Amino acid sequence: MKKIFTLLFLFSVTFAFGQTLKIYYNGTQLNNGDTVYLAAISPGSDNIYDFDIQNTSEDTVRLRFKKEEVRLLDGSVNSFCFYECLSGNETNVYPIAGGQTLSRNNGSPYYFYTMYTPNGNGTSIIKYSAINTQSFSDQTTFTAIYTSGTGISQTKTEVTSFNAYPNPAETQVTIKYNMKGNSVGQMNLIIKNIMGQTILTKPVSGKSNAITVDVSGLPAGLYLYSLEADCAILLTKKLYVK
Repeated sequence: MKKIFTLLFLFSVTFAFGQTLKIYYNGTQLNNGDTVYLAAISPGSDNIYDFDIQNTSEDTVRLRFKKEEVRLLDGSVNSFCFYECLSGNETNVYPIAGGQTLSRNNGSPYYFYTMYTPNGNGTSIIKYSAINTQSFSDQTTFTAIYTSGTGISQTKTEVTSFNAYPNPAETQVTIKYNMKGNSVGQMNLIIKNIMGQTILTKPVSGKSNAITVDVSGLPAGLYLYSLEADCAILLTKKLYVK
């Protein structure tokens, strides 16, 4: 069983490395299929979230973004912008040169960002895809979970790195994070299985830390590890146990 899992994992890694488009949020790469948790701290007004897009190839890519509303909080509004702002489900096709990164931080006039205006307290789930229209198998899809209401951190905090190694893990895994910005209150490292059941909640502290976790008793498979601050999930990534 573990050999089959290993083969499947190697296939997925090979496929991911073949992708030319990389997406970053707060400096952390979002791999294909990742989930990012976004706090909507301004109810009734636009909350804006900037993403960086990188073309890792040497050739110009003609890029289109699509979105899918998996679940939208009643009365809430979401849109996304790439060269133009849209409330529909896909953008027009625009070029990104080989080796180019589109980012607000590097002064690019065109970059990808999302806007979410919550209507009260609750959660919306939106799936976004960056698609190379010259090769439709070359795309990166991620899910954004927007949460508004009580318990949302009001501090401006940026996770600059959040990684697990080794990954896949067999006996133990070390999860390391780095943050910058304002201080936060209670922080936790959370590990869940693919069914959403919490396997571990471990308090952590500091803007930089490394936590070693024993995974020798976990069944082989896919897990999700998250960094939580003040009851708001800052970032979630995948962990494989073999």
